[in-house]
Amino acid sequence: MKKIEKKMRGLVPEKLFEKVFSLRHSGKKGVFGYGVMVVVDGKPVKYIPSFSYKKEDDSDVYRQTVDAGFWDGEVGEFAEVKFSPEAFHTKDIKYLQLLANELNTAGLNYSILLVSFDNKELIRFKLQRLGLWKKEDSFYLIGRDELFQWGMNS
Repeated sequence: MKKIEKKMRGLVPEKLFEKVFSLRHSGKKGVFGYGVMVVVDGKPVKYIPSFSYKKEDDSDVYRQTVDAGFWDGEVGEFAEVKFSPEAFHTKDIKYLQLLANELNTAGLNYSILLVSFDNKELIRFKLQRLGLWKKEDSFYLIGRDELFQWGMNS
């Protein structure tokens, strides 16, 4: 039962975010999707850790998708969505860091969003605790207070 509850906790915010993401990109020319693999220069972006592990509060395992992605031919927007900042794990951030590196190498414009239905500063605190907070990553943190306003801006 605990596994089902955990899956549902993640699914509900993702579905709510999908609605906001769809509204944000409504009427734009481009492609968007959910749970999608990102392909840069014909090559899928896949994160393979040198040492995999799973603990209750963190994990570092194979990863190859973003929760939401949009591409209009010039600019990409990619998001990882969690109900709680505590749900962000090493695998999520290292995948997004790899994605950013691949996009930078290809000279592509993009933004990467870390979204939580809690205070956005708690995302930063969680990443600092994991030793994964790097200012040069320039991820956009979006919390419950910013989500709907962000969704209305394009």
